[in-house]
Amino acid sequence: MKVALLLLLLSPALWSQVLTPELDAVPYRGPQAVKKEKVVVVKEKKSENGDDIDKEVTNARLRATSGSKSKWSMTFGFNYRGGMITDPFGLRRPDIYGNPENEKLTSFGGSISGRYRLNKKNSFTLGFGFSYLAPFRSDQDPERDQFNIDNPGVGYARIEKIGIFQISSGVDYIRGTSVAFKEQNLTGFLSFGITALTNFNESRFTLGLAFSFTDYFYSDDSSQVDFRTSYDLGFYPFFEFEFTKVWYFRTVLGFLNYEHVRSDDSSSPFSMQTTPHYVSVGIGIAITRDIYLYPNVQFLPKDLSTDNTNFALSATINVL
Repeated sequence: MKVALLLLLLSPALWSQVLTPELDAVPYRGPQAVKKEKVVVVKEKKSENGDDIDKEVTNARLRATSGSKSKWSMTFGFNYRGGMITDPFGLRRPDIYGNPENEKLTSFGGSISGRYRLNKKNSFTLGFGFSYLAPFRSDQDPERDQFNIDNPGVGYARIEKIGIFQISSGVDYIRGTSVAFKEQNLTGFLSFGITALTNFNESRFTLGLAFSFTDYFYSDDSSQVDFRTSYDLGFYPFFEFEFTKVWYFRTVLGFLNYEHVRSDDSSSPFSMQTTPHYVSVGIGIAITRDIYLYPNVQFLPKDLSTDNTNFALSATINVL
């Protein structure tokens, strides 16, 4: 039953059926033989804020994560953070990254945000997060609520093309109200991210690099032995190959990740340590311009074991 449910989630036919009229060419027979026919025209959704940004940005994932082209819209970000690949619907999710603030239970969650588009390149979001802990198990921690609405946040996003590069950037502030955050006295975080990619003159190959920086805020003081993250940054090279306009292969290399833990706050701000190297491999599925799925696995190259290989499924859905 669980496998059937996952297959339904990954089925493009379930999410969308795009009907494109087939207009056959009719030979010219002269004025006397002209037959009037009703032609059905499917109008593509245009931007309400000037020129169409899709003429500049062609990457399916970048389009979806930038939000709808409408002036006002909603963005739903869903994710299932599953367990190890041998038990993807289990209770526990191995913490292969070793961060105390990470949730240790499998969960289905994400965010729901309203979006205001200032123009074709810039937009603002306001929303909240939600989580459903151990959705396929009933033996989770009885002292924790299984369903939670938490972590409200605001954000700014920009998408554009500069030269041969398609670029997406953004700033987000999240107020930490989830149980996992409260257990670590984490009150929120401020993050900045930028992604640049190129597909080599409209080829099927795409190379890109993502950068992120996140600063975490706590309600308590640090101690001499405190491994909670104070701030972190990372560079993530990635590669995509387009099988069709719907199906993509995608892999992300998490080899250049660094963090400053709280016990080092009294030392140099540039005192940072590397986090475990990981690789993410998955299939991107562009159901429509505004619906993108990404089932994937994450593993540690230095520890290729099923116990340290996680399963995940993310989805971005824009409406209105």
